[in-house]
Amino acid sequence: MRPTKQIEADLTTYYDAESQHRADHPLGEMRKANRKLAITRLLSPLDRPLLDLGMGPAKEGVAFKNAGFGVVGLDLSIENCRHGTTVGLPSVQGTARQLPFTNGSIADVWSMSVLMHLNDEAVGQALSELRRVLRSSGLLICGTWGGADSFDLLEGRFGPARVFFHRSDDRWQWLIKEHFGVVEEFTIQRPLPDLDWHYQFCVARAP
Repeated sequence: MRPTKQIEADLTTYYDAESQHRADHPLGEMRKANRKLAITRLLSPLDRPLLDLGMGPAKEGVAFKNAGFGVVGLDLSIENCRHGTTVGLPSVQGTARQLPFTNGSIADVWSMSVLMHLNDEAVGQALSELRRVLRSSGLLICGTWGGADSFDLLEGRFGPARVFFHRSDDRWQWLIKEHFGVVEEFTIQRPLPDLDWHYQFCVARAP
């Protein structure tokens, strides 16, 4: 098993190389539908931003901004952060395990296909950090590829193999509840029926 810092270094290398490709291609329909649903749930006040955690090349951050939200993006990839800066989105390079924000300074969090790259110890650190920076009653809206508890290395053409920690629906909800207490919504999505994985769309609220 790779140590967490090596996993993050490999992900940074991969997503730096993939950034322009991702910027040049549209988001999938499931992702767009999830964002549309999120917009109906989020009530981000103007004095505190929505955190787009694992922002990619800032497409969704821009969509939230255009919908009237203040947004700040965070990503391991400096190339993704450059895309964000180019389109006028405040963008920070960093890790979910050590968020560079003060307590209660974030209104809500949107994070799609990010937390599944973290092992149990690291994802616990990330969830603790998200709870710390979220305002009281702030929402964590996250999506992960899950299924049976398993560990996978996914080869790709942009760099090192990416690590995926798939978690069962019950186990993933339990981990989130450890930090947030209540999961308000948990739905299973199957955009690729032939895959053993499915997509876990989750809404949790900070106490």
